[in-house]
Amino acid sequence: MSSNRRLNRKTAATATGGIIALILIVAFGYVVAAYVLNVPGVPKIPGTTQAGITPATPTPTPQGTLFWVGDVTPSIRGTDTLISGTNYQCGAALTCRWFYNRGSGYINTGISGNSTFYLDPLDKGVIYLEIDSQTNANLYQDVQRTLNTYAGRVLDFAYVNIDTDTPKEMTYKINAADIRPSAGGSTAATLSFAVWVGLYQTPTFAYLKPSSSPETGIGTAANQTRIAIEYTFANTGRMFAINNLKMVINGSETSYTIDEVKLTTYGSGGDTLLSLSQSNFDKLVNSFSASTGATTGGNTKNVTWTKTICTEINCLKTSPNAVIHSSATTKVFNIEILITFRLNSPDIRFVQVGVEGLDDGESSIVGKFAVRYFKA
Repeated sequence: MSSNRRLNRKTAATATGGIIALILIVAFGYVVAAYVLNVPGVPKIPGTTQAGITPATPTPTPQGTLFWVGDVTPSIRGTDTLISGTNYQCGAALTCRWFYNRGSGYINTGISGNSTFYLDPLDKGVIYLEIDSQTNANLYQDVQRTLNTYAGRVLDFAYVNIDTDTPKEMTYKINAADIRPSAGGSTAATLSFAVWVGLYQTPTFAYLKPSSSPETGIGTAANQTRIAIEYTFANTGRMFAINNLKMVINGSETSYTIDEVKLTTYGSGGDTLLSLSQSNFDKLVNSFSASTGATTGGNTKNVTWTKTICTEINCLKTSPNAVIHSSATTKVFNIEILITFRLNSPDIRFVQVGVEGLDDGESSIVGKFAVRYFKA
């Protein structure tokens, strides 16, 4: 073992000004690992700001708690949140890197994947793990399900620029205080952890109802019309994170009301029905655009209604309704829109719906539907 990983008895007792080694594993006259007791007077690890980045404040190790000091051999993988029994490995589909935070910012250990790293008394049993999808791996992270599954192991999560390069990284604060060596005389402790992930794929979108344009017989009285959008994934067990859900409708708002928009979304390991009304959308009034091909019917304005759901790829944690998906058995789902029209003959309204999404690298993906027309 290299000299920087050797602790003599004096070092173990004074490295943090108040940490006492209780149980020592001795080899060739050197202390190579220890269970260490956090006692009153030991400085806690504060939250720090590094290059404009504010990491999550580490949870202090409770006084009187043992934590591990020594070599750690991790066993890290990704597990598919939709496809049972499917795993992804560090170094193949995932990039996994280890960091310290000893009070002055994140420190790259230089260790990646399942290679052995070292926990110092200054770490107080805490290590930080950055996990990202590798190029062309096409993996989202189901962050909230990971936090729920490993409530005692994962102390916190942050989407931060941990290594001061351009993109942000998915970073998990790992509690390694209670890890111990495996049987068989090993001096390295074992740390096992799996992050829930899911494959992303852009679905195709199409109008299911009305199937042709224009939709006639709307009438001049208030009349609720159902618009159904069908989205289809090429494969089962795929996800698509929604950035914005948009509708463009021409004409005055007094001539229609968006009653409800319904779609099935995924979050935290299960499905939920997302129901939106007109008040949930932001409104932008634009001049009529002839490029839509619609007949104005005397209406010279378009109104764009936008519901922003997900702005960063960590939205699987921050927004439980951010993802549409195909299940293990079903590739096709619907978005249902209910609009009450109040038209005057010969009014014509057009409705165009679009979904903007994010891939695993936060590049924008746009899937627009065809325009449909509605006549009095």
